Amino acid sequence: MFAGARAEKWWRKGSISGMESVSKWGMGRPIARMRSQFFTPLLAPMMENRKTASLLIGSSVLIVCATLLGFHIWICPIQAAVGISCPGCGLSRAMALLIQGDWQASVIMHAFAPVFLLGFVFLGASAVMPRGFHRQFVKITAKWERRLGIVPFMLVGLLTYWILRLLIG
Repeated sequence: MFAGARAEKWWRKGSISGMESVSKWGMGRPIARMRSQFFTPLLAPMMENRKTASLLIGSSVLIVCATLLGFHIWICPIQAAVGISCPGCGLSRAMALLIQGDWQASVIMHAFAPVFLLGFVFLGASAVMPRGFHRQFVKITAKWERRLGIVPFMLVGLLTYWILRLLIG
């Protein structure tokens, strides 16, 4: 049996990710460790603690509602201190535009506004749903966050978007 077939056999016997099969050759442990660190859920732990989820939703709703009413209660500390916008600058205005139904202007203001709105919907749902559903919802969310590796992709995407915004102006 050649190495490819052996690896395929071990991969099928192993976990969903197949990391155990790679570790038979001695290089899977660092890969698995790196994968588990980078694919750590971010949203699910916030959803797990109802107080944290409620606090995040409450403060976000307050900031977005104030923005809708024309009050700017949040001044970016990075922009105030350094003079350049941070990766999240414009996000509350973009969320306000999104809530008003102006999707195009919202995405022009900040491309990640729909993604953050979806995250806030998940947080809000987890804060108010019954206990039994809550636990299952958090587990499913953590499972999908780990499986899809959404956290590193979001971070890389947000940083890339920020750098492009700084370069383009």
